[in-house]
Amino acid sequence: MIPPVPGIHASQVGYMCAARKRIVVAADTAKGIAEFHVQDLGKIEVQVLDASESWAAVFRGKLVPQEGPMGRYLVGDFSTLERPGVYRAVLTDAGRHAGPAAWSFPFVISDGAYSRLPALFLDYVHGQRCGLSRTS
Repeated sequence: MIPPVPGIHASQVGYMCAARKRIVVAADTAKGIAEFHVQDLGKIEVQVLDASESWAAVFRGKLVPQEGPMGRYLVGDFSTLERPGVYRAVLTDAGRHAGPAAWSFPFVISDGAYSRLPALFLDYVHGQRCGLSRTS
């Protein structure tokens, strides 16, 4: 069964093509898994009805333990992946047959990844402003 919430944290804004790219996984989520994959959501490897998704893995990397004030985490670096596209990160466990052990929300790699930030910021400020607008 696929976990109901993502266990891998990636940038929700996205990543620039040539920038550093990292994911973070809580150590208890990884449960001994030391490798992650980045899947291209535009490339399906195998399509089987009533089965979990099988997107093509375009990057495989190691998870490195990190200790911090919030606890133990594993960090994965995939900075060498520079091809623009929509991706997700997954932890796969050889003993599991029903999908990934953990996954991330989809993220974008693109040189225009940050282009929507000014509009998102203004929408946020607009929604958080004090007082009512007067139209009369």
